[in-house]
Amino acid sequence: MADVTATRSQLLAVFKEVYGERIAEQPNRTTWILNEFENSTRRFGGKYWTVPMLDEGGQAVGSFNEDEAVEDAQAETTKEIQIKPRQHYALVKISGLAVAASKQNLYAFVQAKDFEIKNKTKWLLSQLNAQFYGRGDGAIGNVVAPITNGAGGSFTLDTAPGKIPTSINWFRKGMKVDVYAAASFPTTKRNGSHGTKNQGWQIASAAKDTRLITIVSGQTTAAVVAGDIICFHDSQESSATGAVSGATDTSGKQLLGLTTLIDDTTEAPSATCQNIDRNTFTIFRAVRTHNSNVSRALSLDLVQKHLDNISIASGEECDWMVGGYGQRRNYLNLLWYDVRYGARDLRGGFEVLKYNNLDWVVDKDCPDGRILTMVKEYVKKYVIAPIGILDQAGPQMERIPKTDTYELLIGGYFNTGIERPNATGKLVDLIEP
Repeated sequence: MADVTATRSQLLAVFKEVYGERIAEQPNRTTWILNEFENSTRRFGGKYWTVPMLDEGGQAVGSFNEDEAVEDAQAETTKEIQIKPRQHYALVKISGLAVAASKQNLYAFVQAKDFEIKNKTKWLLSQLNAQFYGRGDGAIGNVVAPITNGAGGSFTLDTAPGKIPTSINWFRKGMKVDVYAAASFPTTKRNGSHGTKNQGWQIASAAKDTRLITIVSGQTTAAVVAGDIICFHDSQESSATGAVSGATDTSGKQLLGLTTLIDDTTEAPSATCQNIDRNTFTIFRAVRTHNSNVSRALSLDLVQKHLDNISIASGEECDWMVGGYGQRRNYLNLLWYDVRYGARDLRGGFEVLKYNNLDWVVDKDCPDGRILTMVKEYVKKYVIAPIGILDQAGPQMERIPKTDTYELLIGGYFNTGIERPNATGKLVDLIEP
């Protein structure tokens, strides 16, 4: 192909044309659970999406004699569910030399940057997949012994029942994390000072079998103790010293994940979810079938009991389940003599089993020791803009002041939400093989 001479504006236009739609389509071609949920059709109200909720109780109903007065009705209690948007970003840097070279061979430049932009997009989507299972405040696990400190320190991820729901699959080489003391969370940060951003420890490796997370050499000298809380980097930091970014869903930065959406006030960081206090409005609680933080074996009777509890609470039958590969092995071991479970593939790389008429989806990022169940239509994505190049002001790369480097920002604006938690549930405290 012949060399193409291009002005900077032409080059940026090519970026929009080549990458804009392709990146927007990435979620549909990448294995992540958000693909399985529909976008809500509710209109965005400027600050958040709103859904009306009616509390139970107070109805003047019953059977009465012909001349008997019907009892007075109590006022019905209504409440507004509020689902707030979240912003998600990934940054790509391009040197001035590369921009200059592109004027001689525009096609070669676009081809060279194709991999970098795709890779950054996949990193962002990968973290969003983990966020979807989280609490919404960035907390992604607890520390358990053995622990070593100093240069190249390491700590082990705690996946025991009763701890913050987690999966070692959420942790990857190059990822940054913050670690906080649990007793004063998030006041005491092990890797720096709370209120100061960009102090995260970078991960050198995350061992799948031992759950050992090793920090890049020379970054850590602070003591880490059992019970400490691991967070996504800067998920608890804001621009104001001491300000907390995620005590409840009203101030968090991340997707409001299934740990909080499908909860009964046990695992979420706050009893308030989407503006609803679950201690006051118990109808907004999900069904949590547990064993008091003691691991027990999966059984078909246990699954059926859990589904029955949701039907009793909501009057509806679950139509969708998701679990990790460990719980799939447990389930298949129960069915080894019966081939009627009918495993098959879904779009996007998901694998699905069947339990009666329910789709049982398998996702590597589902936290250990649990199965999540739901009437799927009540969990939605609330989207202002999907993942793509942010070019509202026109396709552009911004030069970093005093450097010969340009930046390209990828991002999207959306959150996840739930409208009827009592039609969902989680079966927890399961043995993870």
